[in-house]
Amino acid sequence: MIRDLGAPSKSPERDKAVASKGQAQEGRPAGESLETPAGLTSASIAQLQRFAGNAAVSSLLTRAAGPAGPRPTVQRDDVTLASGHTVGDSAGASANLRADVLVAMDRLHQIGSMDDAPYSTERAQVAALPEGALRPDQIPQTRAALARNRQAILSAAGSQRALHLPLSGGVGAGQSNDKTDVAAVQDLLHAEWFLTNESYDRERAVVNAAGAAVDPGAVPDTIAGIPRLKAGILQGTPLHAPIGAGLSGPRAAQEQADITAYDAAKAQHDTNRTTLRTFVDDGFNQRHDRMLKNSTEWVRTNRIKIFPLTPTHDSAARAVAAGKPAGAAYFSYPTGDLMSPAVYYTRRMMGETAYDNTNVNLEDTTSVDGFQDAGVIAIMQSAIARGRQYFWSVLRHELQHAADFHGAADIDGYKTEFRAYWLGSREYDAISPTRLVHHKGWTWNARQYAIFNNLYTSADYAYVKTAWDAEDALPRAGRNFQRAVVDFWRPVSVNPSNSLRVGDFYSKLTATSHADCDADTRATPNPNVAALRVSAMALDRNDRRDVWHNLEMARAIPVHIKSRVRREISRILSL
Repeated sequence: MIRDLGAPSKSPERDKAVASKGQAQEGRPAGESLETPAGLTSASIAQLQRFAGNAAVSSLLTRAAGPAGPRPTVQRDDVTLASGHTVGDSAGASANLRADVLVAMDRLHQIGSMDDAPYSTERAQVAALPEGALRPDQIPQTRAALARNRQAILSAAGSQRALHLPLSGGVGAGQSNDKTDVAAVQDLLHAEWFLTNESYDRERAVVNAAGAAVDPGAVPDTIAGIPRLKAGILQGTPLHAPIGAGLSGPRAAQEQADITAYDAAKAQHDTNRTTLRTFVDDGFNQRHDRMLKNSTEWVRTNRIKIFPLTPTHDSAARAVAAGKPAGAAYFSYPTGDLMSPAVYYTRRMMGETAYDNTNVNLEDTTSVDGFQDAGVIAIMQSAIARGRQYFWSVLRHELQHAADFHGAADIDGYKTEFRAYWLGSREYDAISPTRLVHHKGWTWNARQYAIFNNLYTSADYAYVKTAWDAEDALPRAGRNFQRAVVDFWRPVSVNPSNSLRVGDFYSKLTATSHADCDADTRATPNPNVAALRVSAMALDRNDRRDVWHNLEMARAIPVHIKSRVRREISRILSL
């Protein structure tokens, strides 16, 4: 997009945008015009210069002027890009650098000054050349396109590609100059400071009074602004405003409304980010819920990324276009997490037929409150609107999945969900964990069965029902999944309070072996044992209590450490 290229213009007001008569056109040095002999025009000389070269044109003009005439100077046709380098007729160390030529070619093609065939051919040739300065004779099509770019013509194709401004036909000399097209171009030129307020008011009145087409000679300032606009695009000057922001013609209302809705969606996203960050900070600063404080620490240290997701301003239409007619589109994911700068999404501008869904998450339904992936928790706006307590429950629940080191088997999936409901979100706290109930041929505690039944009957956890039902016909002794589910009557977890420090200790413990312990000496500490010591010392009092009384830890410790190392770690844990 041209608005992202180069440095913006610093013109303080629109009235200074149009050069007065006698000033040089933008991109062409003052004094460049030629006094030409009769029968030769500047256009014909430039055309001849393209194909015959400067020396031949200079010789022709010398003969035409006669021996007593002034020695002519043939100007080279160059454009200076935002990089400060030139592309065109001139040669030199900073002229026609390969990278600059490719940029110029792309922009010339984008604005319609270079046709598809010469663009494709010459671009492939240039792209195959080594880095460095090219000779002017290596880019004849690009140099010819520079001259066309100075013509006061804006084609329909160039307007669409470079400006996302759809025209029914071209505007300028020899073009269809549809009344609506001319009005739209006037609006754009005015918004971009290429048409003064005075000229805009005067020539808009001419357009309003015209028939279906406008005589370009009746709107000279409008036509004169076109090459200046194209020169800015070629040089890399960004637009001052989004396309449509300065329009007032027949196509303006819909585009301006879309821009307003897009800006509102971004503002809402900023609000959602601020709200969610406040929820995280409040959870970290409170002292009554240790699991919540630990959970927010994961977010604040970027051990897990939280993504606030806001509906795009065109959510329904984007979802339909993506084949999700009952769905919704949200941003920003997968970039723009809560602890990083905000990232938005790309608006589909006027005339574009496809959506750019970079950083957009598309869902099949509008009822999704969020999702969890490895290292990621996404929270939809609908969930944020449910308030702080709801977010806290979601955070504790989802982070237990990340903290409990569960495996990938069906029973591991069941256990991690069971833990997350019992320890994290706590929806079933009101149900007794001691009262016994009898269901499906087994004895459960009431809270245990309530969580199981939720998982068994939910389509989100269909694997639980599938695994359970698959064993119904087996002898009771062979029902391994069912027995493991019923035996898991308490939420035993290696890290029940979502502590980063406990998780780090467990990781270091399982990375250590008996051989490491044998190799560890005071003179030459074993790296794995040394890392385990450091992680043990980092545990706070509550962490040490969790580890010391944890059944899963009690099983793991003798498997991984022994003798002196085990006694040393036990002393640290008992402090």
